[in-house]
Amino acid sequence: MKQLLLLLFIVPFFQLSAQDFPGLDTVIQRITSQTEFLGATILVAKGDKIIHNKGYGLAHPGFNVPASTETKYFVQGPDGNLLSAVVMKFVENKKFSLDDKISKYLPTLPEHYKDITIKQLLTCTSGIMDYHYLGDPFASTLYMPKSRDEAMARFIDMPLTQEPGSGFDWSISNISILGAILEKVDGRPYANILDEFLAPLQLKNTGSLEPGKVISHFTNGYAYDPQSKEYKQLTYSLFSYDPVIRLYSTAEEVFRFCRAIANGTLISRESYALMTSREEAKKNKSDQMGYMIMLSKLGDHEILRNFGGLSGYTGAWCYIPKLDATVIVLSNSYGMTQHAMALNNAISRHLLGLPAQPPPPSFPEVKLEKSKVDAGEAERISGTYYLARTSKISEFARSYNYYRRTVRVFEENGELMIQSLGELPEVMYLQKDGSYRVESSPTSVISFPNPKSADQELVIDHNPYPITDKGKRIGNADVKTFHKGIKP
Repeated sequence: MKQLLLLLFIVPFFQLSAQDFPGLDTVIQRITSQTEFLGATILVAKGDKIIHNKGYGLAHPGFNVPASTETKYFVQGPDGNLLSAVVMKFVENKKFSLDDKISKYLPTLPEHYKDITIKQLLTCTSGIMDYHYLGDPFASTLYMPKSRDEAMARFIDMPLTQEPGSGFDWSISNISILGAILEKVDGRPYANILDEFLAPLQLKNTGSLEPGKVISHFTNGYAYDPQSKEYKQLTYSLFSYDPVIRLYSTAEEVFRFCRAIANGTLISRESYALMTSREEAKKNKSDQMGYMIMLSKLGDHEILRNFGGLSGYTGAWCYIPKLDATVIVLSNSYGMTQHAMALNNAISRHLLGLPAQPPPPSFPEVKLEKSKVDAGEAERISGTYYLARTSKISEFARSYNYYRRTVRVFEENGELMIQSLGELPEVMYLQKDGSYRVESSPTSVISFPNPKSADQELVIDHNPYPITDKGKRIGNADVKTFHKGIKP
């Protein structure tokens, strides 16, 4: 990764005026030139006035099409502002109360969901398992479109990660259930609810993804391949996610709806104040999470923010009350970091006159050995394995601790292959130290610790991350065994 240098000598945002616009562009050009990403649209506003809105990099590398202000993205992050505001509009219209139990509207939910409230969904204190951290239920079906109940089936029978209301634990599954409640109460799909909610703004470039619909200037999602040092297009179905998470928009229209939510146009100012109240967050034991909006700090400065990433797309929104400034970054790529978040954070820190943070760690250079594997070694390690995540990562989402993944090792065309359920196989190369590696993740170390084939184990250390997956062989590598759909 390229380094982010200190930018303290640049004039800070609150001293800028309209004629200083080229100065701000210089700052952002410097930041984008020092951050690894494929394409992004970056917007900076003061109050209601947009003072910078520009595309950087490529929207479509195959056709060498640059990103622009017209580029539309699969929006991740700021869509949380929108969902929360729709919920608050229902509360204002007395369609439900935040303290209502979700079982009142979805009575067929499992028994352990019965005491969870709508507010606990909004504040991520429900304890509901996050389906996109679970492994097989999510990753093995990323290419498959989902209805709402299919999306919910991936987590609905899982245990809770904590007692509802006892603390913050991020979960995308809260969004699924909020969407189900909105649709049950209103009687229409969320896309129609959203269209009506946004109608006063007369947005032309914002909407919900629809199967087969051609969206002009819509970019694909890409991921950085550390081995080839290139961005590769991800072909996951954007319809594998819950219908609430199917928003597309431009940076400008994201700014418009976020601003309209905050200034009383779409919901009352009182509702927005509740959504962003730190006292309310403390009362709800939701740490730095308001109502689907993060209540963070940069240095000693309070900020509001939302960020996220799925299927190669990343997005980040930040509002700085001290400056009445908004920074929005929408990107079509991710690598070791969420690119939109890294860009947004660097720009926001500069506007506040804060020093740049150290650059994120780069992928270490790894030269793969490509030794041939003999028949005895192939027989020793071939089979289907069921892996659990043995390293605990509970700082942000406890659901990661329930991660399970089905993997098989088999021979094909004279090569030893490894394949995760729902993905394509790839060649597994033997290294001099007896471990294996693959080109898609050359820093990860794959090993089979047992010298004999009986009770063989597969261990994957996802270097440089502190993550290890480990599990026993559960059967042969044939397709039927591999696709049994074994559950935790």
